[in-house]
Amino acid sequence: MEKFETLYDQMAASRDTRNMMLFGSVMKNMMHRMIEMHPDAAMQYVETLEAINWHNYLTESEADGITSKMDPKTGWTFPAWKSVMDRLGLATNEEPFYNDYALYVDMSRNFSDHGQSLRDLFGIAKGDETNNEQFMKFVYKMSVDDLKDRDGMFDIRRYFRL
Repeated sequence: MEKFETLYDQMAASRDTRNMMLFGSVMKNMMHRMIEMHPDAAMQYVETLEAINWHNYLTESEADGITSKMDPKTGWTFPAWKSVMDRLGLATNEEPFYNDYALYVDMSRNFSDHGQSLRDLFGIAKGDETNNEQFMKFVYKMSVDDLKDRDGMFDIRRYFRL
């Protein structure tokens, strides 16, 4: 791994496109082998690389890993959260700013970090958050602001060290 990282760093710092092409060619060959031997790992690899096309992008497994460690917990699962978003007519993907897993994680982060303050602000009891339309729309807007921040100070992958 140390040798690979050294070669990767050389390629990444190089201005010679031949180095990038060589590295890319090797990666394509490795991907073909990975698809044959470990198709699930290959799919996860490609899904993670999809982040190239977005400012804020997470895979389902990344989102699950992040939210499972939050303390306090949010009290919602991805399907329950998605159902609330759909019921309220709130967009959960906005290319190229964020995909639904990035929004889910950031709303969960805002809820976990500021839940009591937000409940106090809206005068609601713990457990009633998803039933309060204004509460959910407020947390949604906070997260959209984070994920679309013009100066890029919030990057979900960097924030969660992915």
